Amino acid sequence: MKNIQLVGKIRYLIFALVAIQAIIILMMTTFRLGEWYDEKWDEVQNSANQHQFYLNRITIEQKEDVMDVLKQFPELLILTSTVDEETNHELIGLTGKAEQFPEIQLYDHTIMSQQDIVKLLNSKNEKATIGDFNGSIHNIKEFNTPYFAKRHSIVDLQSYIHTTKSINGSYTVYGSEQQFKQLVKALSVVTHQSETALTTINGGVAKMDNTVTVVLSCLLIMTMLAVFILFIAVTVANLKNLGHLTLLGWSKWAVANKVLRQFVVFSILIIPVFAVILWYVSGWQSITLKVLSYFFLGGVINLTLTLFMTGIAVLTVFSMKPVDAIKGKVPHRTLYGMGALGYVLLSILLVFGSVRLDEPIKEVVQNFRIAKQWENVSNYYTLKDMQTGEDLSTIAGKSNALDRDIYHWYQSIVKDANVFIAHSEYFDKDLLEYYREQAIYENVPEKAFWYMTFSPNYLKNIHLNVAQQYIDNAESGTKVFLIPDSYTKQQKEKFEQWIKESESTERNENDIPTAYNQENRFKFITYHFQQKIFSWNNTPNDEVMVKDPIIYIITPENMNYLQSESLRSNDLNSYIKFKDRKTAENYTTKSYLEQYHLADNELKFVPIQVFIDGLQKDLAETIVWFGSFIVGALLLSILLLISLAYVYRLTHYERLYISKFLGFSFFKMYSLPMILILSIWAIDMLVVLFWPSKSGIVSITIYGAIQLLIFYLYMSRNDIKQLLLTIKEKS
Repeated sequence: MKNIQLVGKIRYLIFALVAIQAIIILMMTTFRLGEWYDEKWDEVQNSANQHQFYLNRITIEQKEDVMDVLKQFPELLILTSTVDEETNHELIGLTGKAEQFPEIQLYDHTIMSQQDIVKLLNSKNEKATIGDFNGSIHNIKEFNTPYFAKRHSIVDLQSYIHTTKSINGSYTVYGSEQQFKQLVKALSVVTHQSETALTTINGGVAKMDNTVTVVLSCLLIMTMLAVFILFIAVTVANLKNLGHLTLLGWSKWAVANKVLRQFVVFSILIIPVFAVILWYVSGWQSITLKVLSYFFLGGVINLTLTLFMTGIAVLTVFSMKPVDAIKGKVPHRTLYGMGALGYVLLSILLVFGSVRLDEPIKEVVQNFRIAKQWENVSNYYTLKDMQTGEDLSTIAGKSNALDRDIYHWYQSIVKDANVFIAHSEYFDKDLLEYYREQAIYENVPEKAFWYMTFSPNYLKNIHLNVAQQYIDNAESGTKVFLIPDSYTKQQKEKFEQWIKESESTERNENDIPTAYNQENRFKFITYHFQQKIFSWNNTPNDEVMVKDPIIYIITPENMNYLQSESLRSNDLNSYIKFKDRKTAENYTTKSYLEQYHLADNELKFVPIQVFIDGLQKDLAETIVWFGSFIVGALLLSILLLISLAYVYRLTHYERLYISKFLGFSFFKMYSLPMILILSIWAIDMLVVLFWPSKSGIVSITIYGAIQLLIFYLYMSRNDIKQLLLTIKEKS
């Protein structure tokens, strides 16, 4: 009995499906664990020990007053957050007493401690962050995020406001209730809003995206259905063996056990293997070992489902009489019904999944394009970090000595062709409308625009030729602006008036002396440039290559205090950049920096690639996950189709082999299933065409071709051999 194998090669397909079923269940386990992980982070802003206030409609003038009020309460911990819906990345900004921070723990593992917050708030690096944000080079603590969980980063509140461009939002406060009431009262004074308004939430609805849950649930249902169909099919295929073996003394239980036990044993064996693999690759291995028990539980659930389905198959065996089994009487209608149900559900799943993939695929393509465009400047060097040195007063805002030193250092290297300034800002419609509503400027540009700040060397680098006389004007202290010829006369006049209003400065003895500061002079030139210009923008939803920006030709002589004191900014969109490593090293040696009192500041320039590694990481994860879903769905569809083809051949084997013997064509032999396949494919195609869905059209077209090919190859495989065996058996 041990040497008898009652299930043919189809058993390998069943093994594969049982394994896929286990993987899907473990992925659902991973998803639920990711939700628990996020809930622990959410508790920081929703615990019973905290207070909340809400800032709305805070003006630019009030922003600094609000920050001053928050600084007056150092015994409180104040935090707020925002979530980027595109990247699922939560950024938390906080200030105050770090010891008030509620530690984040999960399964006895401390994810975030009070000491981590102390280190962040005491850091001298203005760009310091916990978690992957602002480029990994600014991390003071790294921690892995498990799959299906939001990425979290924590920064100082000042950095948070600078990043989000807003102080509005919901704030959580930890500390005494008395101090919280004093805080709200002080905020009421500077915001001109009542204390009730500040402590009352005004709207907001939580959004939940259940796409992952729906997709995984559909995949699980389809896999279970395929496994169930095959269990019934192999059981039915052995009914004739059941009849013969029963007459030879085998019990029905022995036959059922021989057919189905191997699949149950396989389900048991893969539990530890799959559990450990999923625990490791999902990112939980770096968080806690205790989570491994949940992955083992997922394996047990898979075993339970397998036992349930084999149990139904066993009942099929016990319900058959030996005589009926010998005659090959099988429940045709049951098999047809389950097969048709499986195929229809698969069709619905593919259409649903294809349509839902439109936006993610669009984002992947956009991110890939942005990453490729950034590759052209990835080897440029930009300022990453600098030490405070003896310039603490400058960092504290009481002096501009460090700004002067940086200015004179840049002034000494500006003529090197590999040294340039490249900086950009985007003034969108909302910002311009805000300027109008708040009457910040008398003249406001009519349409949104890119404002590029480029040095003459960078203009040459991008092959934008400007007449030497205008470069000379800029180097003599005149602010020279290039306005695209696509602007109308009225738009150009509006912009010129706004520039003169916003850029004009009164002379201050503390400002770095430049020719422009002595006498504010402007020159506006119309230019035409066919090519798009790199915007230095790293926001996935915005354009990276833009056309017709406003360009300010910057030189040391035509800077005002805003530009000259911004040269030491150290983010991706900072001012000073070097074209290569050699240039960066030449001008940051200790001996060279000593000439400008910068040796103690240790200027450190790094390749821009270091800054964009976060974008590349997000892109890679997105591609891997959606690629896995697509490949998984396609593989599952092929396996299910083979399962259905197996059932069809099993229930019609006599008619099919006789038709083959008589020389019938393939389509005539299988006209019914072929018509069914083509009809459902046509319906699917009509749905995605009228939706419309580009990814759906591609997916359904590919799937239609694959299912026809698979059906043909499987049904025509060994058909002559099967025919001869049937004739031999009947003779």
